[in-house]
Amino acid sequence: MLRGCVLSLSAASIYASAQAPLGWGAITGWLCLLPLLAAIRTHDWQHAALLGWLFGILANLLVFHWIFAVPGFRLHHGLILAAYLGLYPAIWAALVRAFGREESTAWLAFAA
Repeated sequence: MLRGCVLSLSAASIYASAQAPLGWGAITGWLCLLPLLAAIRTHDWQHAALLGWLFGILANLLVFHWIFAVPGFRLHHGLILAAYLGLYPAIWAALVRAFGREESTAWLAFAA
């Protein structure tokens, strides 16, 4: 599970590098899914959802760092927003793991 957490967190940081101010989106925007797919490959769908949620929380906190400059927006607001928006990658990871077969690589097309 530790390997999955490290891969999920690295995928989130790669995803954040695709956004401003770095703007490496042409390269890292699509490559960020590979560590996440590697992380969820060996887990069942519940753990895959947890790893996807972890990815979503960190990715949203890194991408929406600018929102903390808004007056009145506190840390707990950002954590609630990131936890909510992190549900979408969690659902995606659970669906990929639940319906993807390990012996084929066709489930990678579901990522796009």
